[in-house]
Amino acid sequence: YGIMSWWDYGHWITRISHRLPNANPSRPTSGTPAQLFSAQDEDSANELMDKLGMRYVIVDYYTATSKFHAVATLADRNPEDFFDVYYLPQEDRLLTIQLFYPEYYHSLAIRLYNFDGKAVTPESPVVISYQPKIGRDGKTYKVITSSKSFSDYEEAIAYVSSQKSDDYRIVGTSPFISPVPLAALEHYQLVYKSEGAIRRQEAEPMPEIKIFEYIK
Repeated sequence: YGIMSWWDYGHWITRISHRLPNANPSRPTSGTPAQLFSAQDEDSANELMDKLGMRYVIVDYYTATSKFHAVATLADRNPEDFFDVYYLPQEDRLLTIQLFYPEYYHSLAIRLYNFDGKAVTPESPVVISYQPKIGRDGKTYKVITSSKSFSDYEEAIAYVSSQKSDDYRIVGTSPFISPVPLAALEHYQLVYKSEGAIRRQEAEPMPEIKIFEYIK
């Protein structure tokens, strides 16, 4: 059987487990892990796992967070399909804030690492409106003009749909708090968490690595 992981870690997996990962630094342009990790539904992820004969998926903290822009890029997607930087007016200055879109939370890597493949019920989904502006360098940036919380996801969807402008988005402020409902994954079982933990500001430490077994 094979092991699916981000290509950065392929040689480590071969050395430690004596198993062949799907990608390694000798094949850094391989888009297959990116396609799996960014998959928006379980069926398409399962199809890829079956095609490649993969049995385990290894996901680490960085692949699910700071490296996810590379996942999007190698999957031939724009990272801004999953998250973007906004500017929040605060007194006489603009505060930079990163916000996450539903597509980010639907991605398989996020459903596995951030939520252990479990079902998620969103708490107070937030909808923002924004205004595109052009900076002195000629680049466009987005300034938040309003923010509204809702009691459930359906209300948030209805609110966005009722707007005449496209400049409204359902967003999350944390990678680990989903603003959208997520169904439990049926074919991925968490079998290992590393002892080494990532310490996060004002949050519980996270295992650096999680391993999931793919069960048909």
